[in-house]
Amino acid sequence: MPSKVQSVLCLTGVRTPYKLQASPSPYLLLAQVAVKFVKKTEDTQYINFPEPLPMEVALLILANEGPRVPQIIQLLDWKDLGEYYIMILERPIPCEDLFDFVQRHGGRIDEELARVVMQQATQAAYMSCQRGVLHRDIKQENLLINKDTLEVKLIDFGCGDLLQSVPYTTFMGTRMYCPPEFRREGRYHGESATVYSLGVLLFSLVCGTFPDSNDLIMINLNRWFIAGLSLDCCQLICSCLQSDPTERLDLGEILHHEWFKVKFHYRTSLCDGTMLDDSRTMGGHCKPMELILGKKFKLPVWEQVVTTMREGEVAEFTCDVKHTALYPLVSLSLRNISHGKDPLEGQRHCCGIAQVHSHHSMGHADLDKLQANPQPLVFTLEMLEILPPGSFQMEIWAMTDDQKLQAIPQIHEEGNALFKSGDITAAAEKYYNAIACLKGLQMKERPGDENWIKLDHMITPLLLNYCQCKQLLGQYYEVLDHCSSIINKYDDNVKAFFKRGKAHAAVWNETEARADFAKVIELDPSLETSVAKELRAMEDRIREKQKEEKGRYKNLFNYSSKTSATASTG
Repeated sequence: MPSKVQSVLCLTGVRTPYKLQASPSPYLLLAQVAVKFVKKTEDTQYINFPEPLPMEVALLILANEGPRVPQIIQLLDWKDLGEYYIMILERPIPCEDLFDFVQRHGGRIDEELARVVMQQATQAAYMSCQRGVLHRDIKQENLLINKDTLEVKLIDFGCGDLLQSVPYTTFMGTRMYCPPEFRREGRYHGESATVYSLGVLLFSLVCGTFPDSNDLIMINLNRWFIAGLSLDCCQLICSCLQSDPTERLDLGEILHHEWFKVKFHYRTSLCDGTMLDDSRTMGGHCKPMELILGKKFKLPVWEQVVTTMREGEVAEFTCDVKHTALYPLVSLSLRNISHGKDPLEGQRHCCGIAQVHSHHSMGHADLDKLQANPQPLVFTLEMLEILPPGSFQMEIWAMTDDQKLQAIPQIHEEGNALFKSGDITAAAEKYYNAIACLKGLQMKERPGDENWIKLDHMITPLLLNYCQCKQLLGQYYEVLDHCSSIINKYDDNVKAFFKRGKAHAAVWNETEARADFAKVIELDPSLETSVAKELRAMEDRIREKQKEEKGRYKNLFNYSSKTSATASTG
């Protein structure tokens, strides 16, 4: 077996040799990767994707599509070896499965730690469903946890299936996580069953046992509680474990629950010790900061660091300028709030990034100085209450469909502000994320239906903005592809023809560029001046190129003549 593994690793480009480690599971652990062996049986399910793939392989490919989800194990490669197939997976180090981790803590973990785990497990489950994958066996044993960072990854999609809108009639997974509707009716829906399994997971983490019949009776009455747990935690468990699946939370709603709330004091200072803000003295009174994590707070680094803290802990973080650029605006808002003022007082009506690059006074000399000369900051945080934490971030991918639609205009504006400030790469990323989000919503609609068309009309201006960024970044062929896709659907889109014409000109496609520019004038004669300018620029570049090539060939001819003459005289 090891020799075959070595050959497979060579084929995948993974360098060998690796030190093999003993493992009782179907996983062979190597120094940098894990290799999972799956013996083929008559029941091995295959899926056309677009060629036949084992179901587990296909599900991992789908789950890893698009922007990577850190909470889902990454498939590096797979190989069919006849009697079995193997999957080469990332191997986080150091890590252990969550069950072993919990057992080392006495069979249960405290609520603060459980929130860190649950946020990530929920994120993994949500993103899997968003990408059309139903895991069906979310439990402690199928979650890896990094003992140092508390990062969690969902593994083992062997019981999974493609997510479908109709009920499933076969249960795959672990009996204690089986939804009650399957026991009653012999069927269940994927997402609501996933919510139930997450409820069982949370119950087992904080209680050290599985819910029994008495627990479930009280849970369905929304009267279940246990000493030592916060009310929000008990309510979340009740909301996930309702017997009636229609009474459960939606999967995306779990991440917005009040349980994911933090309350902390903060002190901000420069690296030389100069203090900027202290929540204990700001405005003449002591008022801690409260955050519901994942709600797009302007200073994401605070959301990231508080997730690593326990209740009562005091920690100091030194953060680079790239994480603190918006702090002057955040500080201004917090200072206004502490004095009972409008938090937006003193701010212009433009995006935060744009304000950072403007030069108007914020009314505070220290903030004006920091805005003009951004520098690293030191944050000292004291975690008071975790009503509680457990969040790494709420990306747009973790929102409900309605929240995504509401967030798109904001993301669009953020992209515009980044573009105006000159950060073209970041602007392109914003536009890309918004497009990918809308595409995901569009996939749920029938092509050509009213909602599909409405979403497509929202995608088009974002895609044109994305093309503008790619044009400036010199990625002309991507511009050609995207503009052509727009023109194929909307043959009267002037902007698409104009941008495609510029891209053709940039890659020396003179004929195609002239055709696109002619179409622009046909559709909008008022753009004739702009088109003429682009044509002149293209013609100048062509003449310059021809002149350069003529000189190159002339030098080459002269060099050849001299070489021939030398050879003759020799």
